[in-house]
Amino acid sequence: MFTGLRPSEKLYEELLTDKENTLPTHHPKIKIAQVEKFDYSVLLSRIDVLVKNAYILSKQEVVELFKDIVPEYKSSNDQYNGKPVKKP
Repeated sequence: MFTGLRPSEKLYEELLTDKENTLPTHHPKIKIAQVEKFDYSVLLSRIDVLVKNAYILSKQEVVELFKDIVPEYKSSNDQYNGKPVKKP
């Protein structure tokens, strides 16, 4: 039975961020990813702040922290796409 798409179901996967690119190879269907370098200690500290504060922050603040960790993230809820809020 075909049910169609469910809410929030993805049609495709994003394998690279907006700042990353691919380079061609000898085969037209094979590419080499040029990935962005991350400071994983900074990334882990941001995730730690989000996890430790998730239950005491407002939904808007949690979304803003998530957007700080994943800049490409776009909330499907319009109320969270407004002005950024102050981060803890």
